[in-house]
Amino acid sequence: MSAPIDKLLEREVDWEEIDLAGARFTDEPDALYATHKGVLEIGAAKLRVYQLNDGQRVFDADDVAAFFTPPPIPDGIS
Repeated sequence: MSAPIDKLLEREVDWEEIDLAGARFTDEPDALYATHKGVLEIGAAKLRVYQLNDGQRVFDADDVAAFFTPPPIPDGIS
C-alpha cells in the first residue's frame, strides 16, 4: 500500500526523465542520484521534486524551507 504522499506525487507531478548522458558519478556502489524531476504545485507554491535511482522521491530542501517560512510582516502592522 502506498502512502498518501506517493499517490499525490504520482497524480499531480509531470515527471520528466533527467538526461544522464555524460554525467559523472561517484565510485560508491550505493550512491543515490536523481533520475527524474518534476514540480508539485500547492496553491501558489511550486516545490521541485526528484525521483532517485532507488525509487525514493524527495523534495528540494530550499523549496520546502521557503514553503514553511512565513512572509515578512510589513512595517506598521503588528
